[in-house]
Amino acid sequence: MGKILNFLKDFKWLIIFFIVLQIIILVVVPRYVIPFRVNGESMHDTLQNNDFMIGRKYVFDTPDYEDIIVFQAPNKEFYIKRVIGIPGDTISIKNNVVYRNRKAITENYIKKPQETIEVNEVKLPANKYFVMGDNRDNSEDSRYTEVGLVDINKIKSKVYMRLKPSIKFGY
Repeated sequence: MGKILNFLKDFKWLIIFFIVLQIIILVVVPRYVIPFRVNGESMHDTLQNNDFMIGRKYVFDTPDYEDIIVFQAPNKEFYIKRVIGIPGDTISIKNNVVYRNRKAITENYIKKPQETIEVNEVKLPANKYFVMGDNRDNSEDSRYTEVGLVDINKIKSKVYMRLKPSIKFGY
């Protein structure tokens, strides 16, 4: 009889654990985590079309250089791009070189030379970010008026894990 009571006592804690886990999954995770699928080649070679990603909502921090973010563009679609400039920066592009605050930046995530349009100096106002795709030949981003500078309120998450085709933290 004692063994049965001990089993039921342990079983009770197991049930409580799973109930708490369910609450966390149903309440906490949706507030801070966003799943999404990459659609297109604008972040190639870093991310591939149809990669399944997990993003962390920006709740406690703000986007920083080289973060890969998901944001809602003016056309209401969700885009995934890399942060190149943050509020207060001056961004320009000349001869396929990106300058931040008049200094050329090193972009190790760009795998091959790419042609890009020239961008005259743009001073980023408060709460505005300059973003670009890693595949500059095939990316609608802040270089184009259709996307423009991204307001912090339109940024939905920072990418931090790829689940498909294989699990990879970071990118």
